[in-house]
Amino acid sequence: MSLATIFAEALSCHHDGRLVDAEDLYKQVLSAQPDHPDALHNMGVLQMQCSNPTAAAPWFRAALEAQPENPQCWLSYAEALLEAGQAADARMVLETGREAGLQGEAADLLELRVIAAVMGDGQVA
Repeated sequence: MSLATIFAEALSCHHDGRLVDAEDLYKQVLSAQPDHPDALHNMGVLQMQCSNPTAAAPWFRAALEAQPENPQCWLSYAEALLEAGQAADARMVLETGREAGLQGEAADLLELRVIAAVMGDGQVA
């Protein structure tokens, strides 16, 4: 079975809610191509769906490293950090993303949430 076929099957399982099967298939893709940005990102998405942002963050970071021009990678990584209680790190990711050209309403809204969380933690905004 080709890598593209395995990835397509992983997507199908993911969309059908068969998360364990999707995870296994994404791992097969990553075994063959460790820097596959979509498989990396989707592994993070799976972890977020399982309410595990701490486990999601490294997957999103790896996806971002593999595809830094993809705005969704910046947003997903920052969101996972925020949800994992790492607001200051999320803020740094967003600032770096902004320097790299990240823009738009989704980034603006996430940035507001991050700033509120940082300020709520008693950290300097």
